[in-house]
Amino acid sequence: WGSAVPSTSYNRLSHSHLHNWVGDLWSEIIEFSTYGPGERKLIADRRKAAAAAKEEAEAKEDDFSASAFRNAKQKFSVDESNNDRMANANKQSNPDLSPAAFQAAIANKEEEESNAMMDEFDGYALRDLLLSKWGAPLDIDFQRNTLLSCVYCNVLPIAFGQRRCRHASELDYLMHLQGIIEILRQYDNLEIFVDFIESTNKVPRAGTDSVPFRLQLSEDQLQKILKV
Repeated sequence: WGSAVPSTSYNRLSHSHLHNWVGDLWSEIIEFSTYGPGERKLIADRRKAAAAAKEEAEAKEDDFSASAFRNAKQKFSVDESNNDRMANANKQSNPDLSPAAFQAAIANKEEEESNAMMDEFDGYALRDLLLSKWGAPLDIDFQRNTLLSCVYCNVLPIAFGQRRCRHASELDYLMHLQGIIEILRQYDNLEIFVDFIESTNKVPRAGTDSVPFRLQLSEDQLQKILKV
């Protein structure tokens, strides 16, 4: 009995149901007395059509189907793509003209030019560099130092054409320099080696000193080279 509907609520519900039932019955009496069988069938068909249209409208309002989701997602993707294109267009039409951006552009340009120069650097270029620095086409060779765990690229105090020179011809000398370049390039040391030659104050002296350049190598590279 604790769950029973209170008498006041029950009376109110009963009264409401009775009112709706009496209203529907009265409408049917009026309809039956006013319209003929054909007209009553037409009215019934119209009511069914209206009810079906109402159900269809409600179904459309609650349409969360997979196709609707895909369409919404596709539209969102298209909008995002359009926004990205507009942002890129605005960036191109409004370039950064700040001093920092200008300096970065200059640095990028210099780096590109330096890389292009190193790509074209060959045995002839290295010979010309040695001539302009020390006035002689000096020889170059690598030296491994297992005690110090390092590798040097030495500019020797021996010039091509001297009796002590190991190269039989100029072609042999140029091919040797080209081999030096290829090894330096392989270990990303060519550019810093060229910078070293251009900036060093050391001079190769006959019978005494060479000009050593220590290669910048990783531990793995050193282990492989020193074990050979």
